[in-house]
Amino acid sequence: MHSLKQTLDALAGMANPTFDKVGTGAFVIVLALSLAYALLVSALYVYFYGRRSTGSQIHRAFPLLGLSVTAMFICVQFSLPLSLGLLGALSIVRFRTPVKDPEEIGFLMYLIAGSIACATFNFKFLGLIVVAGLAALLLLHFLGLDRWRHQACGTLTVRLDPAARDAAMEILAGLATLKLESCASDAVVSVLTYSFRDLDTDRLRRLNHDLSALAPAAEVSCYFQRGEGGLA
Repeated sequence: MHSLKQTLDALAGMANPTFDKVGTGAFVIVLALSLAYALLVSALYVYFYGRRSTGSQIHRAFPLLGLSVTAMFICVQFSLPLSLGLLGALSIVRFRTPVKDPEEIGFLMYLIAGSIACATFNFKFLGLIVVAGLAALLLLHFLGLDRWRHQACGTLTVRLDPAARDAAMEILAGLATLKLESCASDAVVSVLTYSFRDLDTDRLRRLNHDLSALAPAAEVSCYFQRGEGGLA
């Protein structure tokens, strides 16, 4: 049975520790620290990116992911045969669910880096990871470099009579946030497709009103991809 001093010495870091030298108590502390770090990363995700509309809420899996990564790397560093078997087992795993936002990849890598630091007993490095990541997020926030995430972005599609197409394009051209992506017409209907950024609900309502006055049969479809926009 390991004493508290032996456990603390093991946590202080050894070049190539063995399982017997480290002890169960040290592993319990490491897993607890990994869980605390995962909860911290989850809280940072919610605070800085929780309002995104397209996120997959991946932060809910951070505690289990952090513990899993830490446990796997602990097993790998103490057993070469087990590490080779684990490598072969993981090579057949395929994740079909796409990551919708690039920020989620960053948070995943941030979580994995800290979990590996816990598994390898590099607690000073873990502290540096926490400080550097928090500093980067705060810098982005206070400099306003992440303000685009609050803008409503998406696609606007207008279906109307071909005779009213040119007049409708003039109305739509008055909005600087709209960019014409495609225009398709035949003898029956014209379809205009625009991409937009920072189109709020009030401007969308006014646009819909102007197009309805121009062509009562016009159909306006708006698809928000991210941001805080939406039809209230």
